[in-house]
Amino acid sequence: MHAWFELIDSVLRPRRPDLERLMHERETYVAARRKKAERTTRAVKDCERSIETLRAQLFAANDGFVGARMTELERTWRTLSRVDPDGELMDLWAQIVPASWIDQKRWRGSSPAARVGAATLLAADVAGVEAAESAVRALGDALAAWGTPLGSRIQWRLLDEETQDRPDHAEALLAAPLHAASEALAASDVEEIVVGRARRFQDEVREAARSRIGGRPDLVRSIAHAAFVDYLLHAVARGSDARRGERGIADRPNPVAPLGALWATGYAIAAVDSSGVTLEIPA
Repeated sequence: MHAWFELIDSVLRPRRPDLERLMHERETYVAARRKKAERTTRAVKDCERSIETLRAQLFAANDGFVGARMTELERTWRTLSRVDPDGELMDLWAQIVPASWIDQKRWRGSSPAARVGAATLLAADVAGVEAAESAVRALGDALAAWGTPLGSRIQWRLLDEETQDRPDHAEALLAAPLHAASEALAASDVEEIVVGRARRFQDEVREAARSRIGGRPDLVRSIAHAAFVDYLLHAVARGSDARRGERGIADRPNPVAPLGALWATGYAIAAVDSSGVTLEIPA
């Protein structure tokens, strides 16, 4: 139980050792981008005024000749009006992340308005982010042994406190091992005892999680359910669940372990689809 308490204390608490320094980098970048946007806005307005003035002159001349100046002004207007937020953000990204990260735009899974914040928070916790991604890959390997495929793509998304779409993913991800453990227990004479103990353990973990992250009922449910499945898997593995010639529960990796390793980094699953997993960046 102590290990679960330690895990719960880590949920949504990434270490982010470089956060203070990178927040300064972020503010410098945002201020520079704001000034650049103001200059661009003024240049666009100046260009538009020049276009309107030249257009009035062309109408007055009424000779059908447009000339190179109008073409030049229109080309300038298109250049000034073209927005490339990814290109600008890449300048910041290249400054704040290790060289091995530069081509991996981990912030792309966030909304455009949240990408600067996402980039900053990810860069502040390089070791934690890499550990979280390693845990997801281990989770995929473990689930594959249970016949539950998990896509290989990993992306990140910064979710704010107003985000409502936070489903509980543990129940679906752990369905196959739970079913196998339940079947094994049903064939034994200790099912009622083991399941009862597992339910009590689940309740204890749920209350501990609720006291620490009560504002995230989805994670409370996920952690409590994972604890229940973990208890059953360990109980069955300690018994004689494997029949001759069959691959028993003890022979397959426990997917709760990498799921717990993910939570211990301070990150959690925001979404799962056929292509892979989206991880949540705590605000």
